[in-house]
Amino acid sequence: MNTSTTGLSEEQWSRLQEFFWPDVPEDAPEDAYEQAQTAVLQQLTTPEELHQLAWNYNWDDGEQVPAWIIRQSFCDRGTALLLYWRTSPRWYYQYASRDEISKYAVGSYDLLKEIEARYVSGYYTQQNIRFDPTDDEGSDYTKDYTELTAKQSIPTIMNQPSPGRVLERGAF
Repeated sequence: MNTSTTGLSEEQWSRLQEFFWPDVPEDAPEDAYEQAQTAVLQQLTTPEELHQLAWNYNWDDGEQVPAWIIRQSFCDRGTALLLYWRTSPRWYYQYASRDEISKYAVGSYDLLKEIEARYVSGYYTQQNIRFDPTDDEGSDYTKDYTELTAKQSIPTIMNQPSPGRVLERGAF
């Protein structure tokens, strides 16, 4: 791993590895895994750590961690934009309102709307990590679900790359 291109030191890299693979004994209480991950989250202090966590997060594990990331005062605009597009806004915007969305998908919709509101309002003041929704390792998220009829609009600013340096995605 090249720390200069991922934005992480060896110590930060190890800390994030502990998030993805907590050292929890097999006979530990049921919530030990989640507690170990929470302990790691409390140690994160840089936008680069949040960005690498967001970039590598498995969405099958729910919206709790992405929601925590976007609420951190040191979350970078690039990280918020990454999470916004990973939430698939075009899919949700085929619906006119939250009331039309399945109860199983409403958590992601709420996360999407929270990111959008914070981003548009200027909540994310750090602008050091570039994210381009038209080119995330070859994926153009702005083209996802374009076959659906949109009943809500994505703000123009959400389609624009965030300023900052390009990071290499660390593999965990």
